[in-house]
Amino acid sequence: MIDQLLKQLEQITKDFLDHSVDLEFEEVERFVGERQELVDKIVAEGASIALNSNQKKALAEILKEDKPILSRMYQLRDDASDWLERNNQIKRQQIAYQNNYAADSYFFDKKN
Repeated sequence: MIDQLLKQLEQITKDFLDHSVDLEFEEVERFVGERQELVDKIVAEGASIALNSNQKKALAEILKEDKPILSRMYQLRDDASDWLERNNQIKRQQIAYQNNYAADSYFFDKKN
């Protein structure tokens, strides 16, 4: 059972890494959820029986791929942050140029 779970984890990790540059946020989110489910199942199975050396080695190989996965997640986070900042800047500029006065009001200019 653990061997099958490890193979599934290895496969989805490999698929993710092969296409990570093209994946959007939703696809990364789905991958992370699916990966977490597999990890939870492996932990549950591993609690009842000890992992053998081959299983430990396979798990270590999979965990080596965490760095590129995290890198892609951070890149998506930074892209979203940049997008939000640009949107907020656009909104601030639009507000600055909008008419904030009533059409029938008067403007008095004081000169010192």
